[in-house]
Amino acid sequence: RFLQDHGIEKGDKVGIFSPNHVDYGAVFYGILLAGATVTTLNPLYREREIEHQLDDAEAVALFVFSPMAEPVEAARKNLPRLRHVWPIESLPDLVGGVSEEYRPVEINPREDIAVLPYSSGTTGLPKGVMLTHYNITSNVKQGLATEQLTSDAIGLCVLPFFHIYGMTVLLSTGLALGITGVVMMRFDVEQMLQLVGKYGMTNLFLAPPAILAMANVPNPSRFDTSALRVVHSGAAALPPEVAERV
Repeated sequence: RFLQDHGIEKGDKVGIFSPNHVDYGAVFYGILLAGATVTTLNPLYREREIEHQLDDAEAVALFVFSPMAEPVEAARKNLPRLRHVWPIESLPDLVGGVSEEYRPVEINPREDIAVLPYSSGTTGLPKGVMLTHYNITSNVKQGLATEQLTSDAIGLCVLPFFHIYGMTVLLSTGLALGITGVVMMRFDVEQMLQLVGKYGMTNLFLAPPAILAMANVPNPSRFDTSALRVVHSGAAALPPEVAERV
């Protein structure tokens, strides 16, 4: 409703420029409920990259993590469509007093674009990847069919939410099941293992470099990993010898 009250309409593009944050999911799905399209930005982007994506996506609003706002403000002078910039960490204050009832928007799941993430740009400028609501829900159903994640799971949310891996597995499949997620803004292997013990984590979703760091951590017996059921690896091939060490 906050977005609708600020003129966000069906088909508008709204960006998120933030590391993993506890309110990332609320913003992500709030944008979708308003009928708009989410475009997620790599939190490592600099001014030129921010400007390119927001301009190419025709974004009209952006949620930004305030410590990263400087390059956004620098890029904004060349983004005439960008009407609003809101601090993501202030979401509770932003929506305070706003009606909890939103105006329902009719969505065509097979045609309407839900998410517009951008490619890494290895062969040129990053390009928007148009994902419909049907695309996202299909991936969720595929994840649920594996039965490797259950509603009582406690999962680590360190995979970047802006990337399709974290977006699909954690922001989408995890929320569909109602798992408990422990959010990390950035990866640190020792902090991760401390959190595994502190919260009794059952599932880790990682990429091979993080699993290698886990395998190489000194004196691993000092960490309590007794609750851990599954370490999920994705985004690249995991060498069998690394998997065996973990």
